[in-house]
Amino acid sequence: MKIINDILQHVAYSIANDEYVWTDQEKVAIKDNSHVAGEWSDLFISVNAFLNTNGGAIIIGIKDDEDNNKFIFNGFDARNESKLRLLVAEFTDADGNARDISEYIRFDIVLFLTGEVVVVYIDPLPEEDKYAYYKGYAYQRLVSGDHKIPGVKANVTEQQIVTDIFVEEEIPAAIEPETVEEPTATNEEIATENEEEQPEFQQLYSAELITIFGSDYISLEPDLKQMLAYIYERNNDMGANKFPNADEIGDKLWKLKGGVGSAVELDLHKKKIKKTLFLMEKNDMIIRIKAQYRLNTGYEVVKNLFN
Repeated sequence: MKIINDILQHVAYSIANDEYVWTDQEKVAIKDNSHVAGEWSDLFISVNAFLNTNGGAIIIGIKDDEDNNKFIFNGFDARNESKLRLLVAEFTDADGNARDISEYIRFDIVLFLTGEVVVVYIDPLPEEDKYAYYKGYAYQRLVSGDHKIPGVKANVTEQQIVTDIFVEEEIPAAIEPETVEEPTATNEEIATENEEEQPEFQQLYSAELITIFGSDYISLEPDLKQMLAYIYERNNDMGANKFPNADEIGDKLWKLKGGVGSAVELDLHKKKIKKTLFLMEKNDMIIRIKAQYRLNTGYEVVKNLFN
């Protein structure tokens, strides 16, 4: 698979030259899992997301240290081979029954630097046979990582959920809000409520951002529109600190989501923000100078960021 060879070459270059090179986060995931106590639940979530979306691959044996912008090669630990084989038994159907996904998954051992990595290839489930579930939830793969599919949840009890025996605590991929029955509102009430919930900076700057980015901005997910709008607002601030860094942007979007969640969830949120900022920078939507971000008001490239 050419994309795997390209990514491994990028990682090898990054390690040799101490330079962080962006890799395709939507089609390929990089996982450590190089030791017995590896974060296997995170791996299972990614496999589930690839199954339910467009397929992809996972490289096991390399740590993507996003906090320090570097890759660390640990290699695949052969003691984990039995765990890897059990991966095909971790998923269920919508009723909580075990689902065999062996026909959609295959493994390959690849020589890399001074050792080996394992590449897991995942084919997408056919449209008529979706979805597969992990611990009661179906995940999807987006450029910013793995996310629970809204409104798609297995009809299972706690006893039916497969227990992950390899980790003590599952790292959540997203905050799943509880469903609350609310009285029916009039169209006028709904419109007023939406206006109140929409961030003020997004209301103010949507027209300017459409002028700069055109259809590329219109096609973005709401969270990403908020991100660009916040950067644009800060860039146009009269104060001295007008160029936010990744942590500031992450904190702002976390507050817009309600600011509720554990420290692990907040950390995961910030990592996804950094990945998305890196992709936007790569696609010329924003410019990074000394770890601070500014909007590229001279944007001329016409392309959809997520296609």
